[in-house]
Amino acid sequence: MQRECVRQGLLKISWPSGIVMALLLLASIPVYATIVRHVPLEEQARSADAVVVAVAGNQSCSFGAGGGIIYTDTRFTVERWVKGQGGARVTSRQLGGVVGDIGQSVSGSPVFETGSRYVLFLEARGDGFYRVVGFSQGAYPVVNAPGGGRRVMPRLASAAGMELVGVDRDGQMAPQPLEEFLATVRGYLGED
Repeated sequence: MQRECVRQGLLKISWPSGIVMALLLLASIPVYATIVRHVPLEEQARSADAVVVAVAGNQSCSFGAGGGIIYTDTRFTVERWVKGQGGARVTSRQLGGVVGDIGQSVSGSPVFETGSRYVLFLEARGDGFYRVVGFSQGAYPVVNAPGGGRRVMPRLASAAGMELVGVDRDGQMAPQPLEEFLATVRGYLGED
């Protein structure tokens, strides 16, 4: 015996059809959040293979080896190596991007603006590319401060589409002078 659902006399749908329609409807709703464990600055510094001050250059997007995942490669010009050593350029590979008319967006994955300066906490991927520690948590924009100098701006997790686990909302870092921020990082690395 097939059960039927009637609501206000507007539409008559059988239960199996209703379930299929509900699942299709739910499957079409985009999801915009990534849940990521909060990575404190000290842990970012210690776990990173490299910490650099760098300017974002050109970007390119491509499919990964299996063809299902899109990556964005951002080439950075390194102004200063704070941890590690290397050349004048590093390339980060992050999830998401657009290839042709196919786009993939991964909430919490850092998005870099060409020409903008960042402090980056990077992990070597083993394939010549780096990834940012803790999704966008390890990418700090650097801006020119009013009156001169540069300031490191914290990224707000909610603006990056992330929900951080293990941090209270009041524990957000305040903007601070670049040299002060780098001194803190060097202190965590035992390089006072």
